Amino acid sequence: MPFQPTKKSIQLQASSPTQLVEQLRSMSPELATASLSLFMLEFAKQFKERTNGLIVRTDTTDHFIADLLDHGWIITESNAQE
Repeated sequence: MPFQPTKKSIQLQASSPTQLVEQLRSMSPELATASLSLFMLEFAKQFKERTNGLIVRTDTTDHFIADLLDHGWIITESNAQE
């Protein structure tokens, strides 16, 4: 079944995990000017609290995005069309 965006869904295009994290950071009013490391740490902390303990690694942008993909928080265009 194709992914159907909801009112809470947004669509972003990025050529790398780092670029995607930069875009997510820019959408955060409190952390828009923070370093990527700080943004990922704060995001992971809030994500864990709101998802009953799901862990998002913050050591690299690759791991950060991979974990968000694994947890279903981010989907790729190819996954959305399955």
